[in-house]
Amino acid sequence: MNDHSLSFDLELANSISPESTKILCSFFNKDDIRIIDVDQFKKERGYEPCISSTFMVSLGGSYDYEVDGREIVIHNGTLARIQGYPQIRDFMNEYTHRAFKNK
Repeated sequence: MNDHSLSFDLELANSISPESTKILCSFFNKDDIRIIDVDQFKKERGYEPCISSTFMVSLGGSYDYEVDGREIVIHNGTLARIQGYPQIRDFMNEYTHRAFKNK
């Protein structure tokens, strides 16, 4: 998937929502987060990846786990949800839109 992704840009993330950036980085190492270019993936492979979001946060797999009393849901290596933080979904959508805007 790295061929079809960008590194997480902390400056861009903070320009969208410092609060959401802080929440995301409290659960995941910013250097491990990759943003998937679904259009490029589809163009090169001929199909869309089976993912929950464009934020890749692990090497793969689908699982739920708990950190600090918050359920985190991962689907095929991508962040699906952090319990109690619904704004993360809007943040991820806006980040993806801006990150690939000029591609």
